[in-house]
Amino acid sequence: MRTGFFDFRNSRDAPDDAPLELTGGMPPPDDDWIDDAYGDDQPQIASPPRRRRRWRWVVRGIAALIVLFCVAVAWLAITAPLSKSLEPITPPSITLLAADGRTPIARRGATIGKPVDVSKLPRHVTQAFIAIEDRRFYRHWGIDPWGIGRAMVHNLAARGLREGGSTITQQLAKNAFLDSDRTAGRKLREVMIAFWLEAWLTKNEILSRYLSNVYFGDNVYGLDAAARHYFSTTPARLTVGQAAMLAGLVKAPSRLAPTGNISGARARQKLVVGAMVAADFLTEREAARVAPARLRVDRVAPLPNGS
Repeated sequence: MRTGFFDFRNSRDAPDDAPLELTGGMPPPDDDWIDDAYGDDQPQIASPPRRRRRWRWVVRGIAALIVLFCVAVAWLAITAPLSKSLEPITPPSITLLAADGRTPIARRGATIGKPVDVSKLPRHVTQAFIAIEDRRFYRHWGIDPWGIGRAMVHNLAARGLREGGSTITQQLAKNAFLDSDRTAGRKLREVMIAFWLEAWLTKNEILSRYLSNVYFGDNVYGLDAAARHYFSTTPARLTVGQAAMLAGLVKAPSRLAPTGNISGARARQKLVVGAMVAADFLTEREAARVAPARLRVDRVAPLPNGS
């Protein structure tokens, strides 16, 4: 007798609780064919508890980073307030003025210039400092890995410490907030403060504060004081040669101060002009027209001691 699609001939022999298999007259599938098809490459599905455990560690790690970031920001806000980068890094000096109230006739202590604003300076003035001190200033976030690597290569080739890798931001952090100790802890704080300054100040603000506080030798601090002391002029009227000479003093201001080492200062001026050409701030023809800077020292007598 012909059977239908579902064959119930043996249903009496099957137990009452047996599952109904829709095989269409075919024998039920064997589970072994799955193992034969996939072999040892059978896909494994991670259990939900293991996934949850991984996500839990990821969340914990992110939370720990957030806590560390908050602690670092709080520490910097207390130990490195941004207003401190505007304060003079030396004790205030005493200047005796003439009857006109403008002409200094005697001074005691360091010469500290007025703060400068780089947006009001000629481009060649700021370019001189950027070319020799931090060519990638406008492209990094406080530290310059390329500059550090280049300095290491040059120092290894020279078999000595000839070139530093500190950026202008790091120099501002060191000058305004830290002491002169050469330790790993101080260097780490310097890097952290550099990131802090980059996060809260614009590039022009950082460069302005740097130029307002940097040391130029002869007990002179700040670009304004240096321009008046060495050339009897203002920063806005500095020539390319004068700006290049001042930028060259920053590396070793006490040794290169032109009042005592004019040949060394002019050699550094020439090096800075070459750096400006390499940075495309000057052409070869413009660099060839830069003459050695001539001093016009602003002589102010020291204030006498005694009662």
